[in-house]
Amino acid sequence: MLKTRIVASLVAATCLATTAFAADLPRRTYAPQPAAYMAPAFTWTGFYVGANLGYAWQDNELSVLDHGFVDLPRGYRKENGGFIAGVQAGYNYQINSFVLGVEGDLNYASMRTRIGDTFAVTSNIGNGSYSYEAGSKVDWYGTLRARVGFTPTERLLIYGTGGLAFGGVKTKASDSFNTGAATMGSFGKGDDTRFGWTLGLGGEYAITQNIIARLEYSYVSLADEDQRLGVGVFAPNSNGFTVKDDPSFQVLRAGVNYKF
Repeated sequence: MLKTRIVASLVAATCLATTAFAADLPRRTYAPQPAAYMAPAFTWTGFYVGANLGYAWQDNELSVLDHGFVDLPRGYRKENGGFIAGVQAGYNYQINSFVLGVEGDLNYASMRTRIGDTFAVTSNIGNGSYSYEAGSKVDWYGTLRARVGFTPTERLLIYGTGGLAFGGVKTKASDSFNTGAATMGSFGKGDDTRFGWTLGLGGEYAITQNIIARLEYSYVSLADEDQRLGVGVFAPNSNGFTVKDDPSFQVLRAGVNYKF
């Protein structure tokens, strides 16, 4: 019995000593770990608006015919062009790695084509020098297109596009006949909106969740027309000028969009 009491006393003393020693030890403190930041996944789905700036090369076939007098030479001018600037808006819908969309744009342009010549002629009203000039100008155009693309990486989009094109085309023509004793001349002009088609390829990169840069190439073809302008210097025997033009052009432009 005495032994049992001695053992119990030793155990109790040991526990008290251990507790007191543990209370004297410094406590360990741990700084809370910051939560890992997960950037939100980018999606191409959504509406966007933007602006573009670029250059257009015109490929316009222009010809003039004065039916009442002489067939004028056919003329070509394929290397003229001008700067363009415009705005665009559209909507994309992403399905896995594919993106479907629709886009419309409206652009200012300044593309001109001119032909002309001067040559000697003989006519029933005398001999002299005949001159003519004709011109065609595209001063604005727009498109309404479908877009189909894929995403090689999350923020890079490669796409093809095509659809309706329309634009304002101005035409003019003038001629003069100088016999030495007298000079006769006439002038005519036209201004209309034409429709056609467009096809293109492009790429876009999402710099942020909302800012998207782009580079795009497109080909635009507007309808060709035969227009009668004026009556020609040999009226009333002349049916006037017939000016035929076939305005088409290539466009390379860069732009930026804001995606909502």
